[in-house]
Amino acid sequence: MSYLLVASRTPVAFNLRRAELLAIGAALFIQSGAIVVLIAMDGGMELTDSGRALLRQVAFPVYLLSVALLALNSGQFIIAMRRSLWLLALHALPFVSVLWSIAPGLTLRRSVALLFSLLLSYAIAIRTTPAQGLRIVSVTLGLCMALSLGMMAAMPGMAISVDDGALRGVFNNKNVLGWAASISSLAAGVMIYDRAAGQRRLGLWIFFPSLACLLFSGSATGLFAAISGAGLGVFYEMLKKTRNLGRAVLVLVFLQLTALILVFLAFFLTPLLGALGKDRTLTGRVPLWQLVDQQIAARPLLGFGYQAFWSEGNPEAWGIWGQIRWFAPHAHNGYREILLNFGVLGGVLVAILLVMILWRGALLHCRSRDSAWLWPNILMGQLLIINLTESTLLVQNHFQWSLMAVVMLWVLLASSGARHRRIAAREVERRASREAAP
Repeated sequence: MSYLLVASRTPVAFNLRRAELLAIGAALFIQSGAIVVLIAMDGGMELTDSGRALLRQVAFPVYLLSVALLALNSGQFIIAMRRSLWLLALHALPFVSVLWSIAPGLTLRRSVALLFSLLLSYAIAIRTTPAQGLRIVSVTLGLCMALSLGMMAAMPGMAISVDDGALRGVFNNKNVLGWAASISSLAAGVMIYDRAAGQRRLGLWIFFPSLACLLFSGSATGLFAAISGAGLGVFYEMLKKTRNLGRAVLVLVFLQLTALILVFLAFFLTPLLGALGKDRTLTGRVPLWQLVDQQIAARPLLGFGYQAFWSEGNPEAWGIWGQIRWFAPHAHNGYREILLNFGVLGGVLVAILLVMILWRGALLHCRSRDSAWLWPNILMGQLLIINLTESTLLVQNHFQWSLMAVVMLWVLLASSGARHRRIAAREVERRASREAAP
């Protein structure tokens, strides 16, 4: 993986490496939806058929880059696939769901697009370390934040939403800017915190524009993800500094606090919002979730097929749209969306993979001598929190899912590599003891 790369000191190799990292950053910029989605939308900020065609065309250079990088590193790609079978199984599930999908043609097309998105994640995970990934993501999103603030000053009519006056910048709505600003703020915060990495100045340049965009966007989900991510950072650092019984107690306390927060959100968030004069329905999400839960119960085992439920040919989707009186493109909850797509089968597979990644990621951070694994763990938590109100899990050509898959691959490859090294070391010790025996 990226840990197997041999550094070269020649100027040509250095320039090629820099070009490769710039290309990865450009691919992530395209997947973020910055600028391109705005161009694809009409005057009423609606995505037309021609706009969708433009977005598909823009995705092709990303696909070509992914294929080229993996072709040039085919040996590492094969090793990476062998060490990430659970992630491959999850991405095979959309293809299998064609068998029971209510819109098999649509499911197949989007499954292929998802596969190409996964190739980009493999390319990034193979060709970068977590520290390099932190820098690439920070600079890419930092550029988006700077452009958004510049657009607010130069073209406020385009940068600011007419409906609520919130900043959307170079994205199509305020929530997308809020998510990106949330990720960018904490990524820059980690750069500032990790003095050993020597990136504090760059982190400061990125942090303040990101924080400004987060606040100007008015995205509650983005702000909650940022605050929760900061809390996760504190937890992971405390986890690294404690040992034995203290570490076990810390984990138990963290799990209890997490459970209490989830219970509070489930039972008391709506009354609290009402008391504060806010929208009790979370901008229409609460009634949407109630209707989605009914559809999940209608097909509990296998669901409706990958991204088939919200197709125009599905009468159940039209029933929901008619009751909520707006065209929800998805369930606005990543976990419900997985159950809609794949039922309990997909839910169990996702749960197994997530528990595995969270456990191994925490172990990698605790065993590391530096803070290289702090940001991947924080990012994973942020993305999972964002999916409480949005649907980005297992979505093709989506910046957040590509990043989540990269984190999963980093964790799987590093933990598998460490396990193989431990096994090899024990085998060497056994051979040495046998040879030393009389």
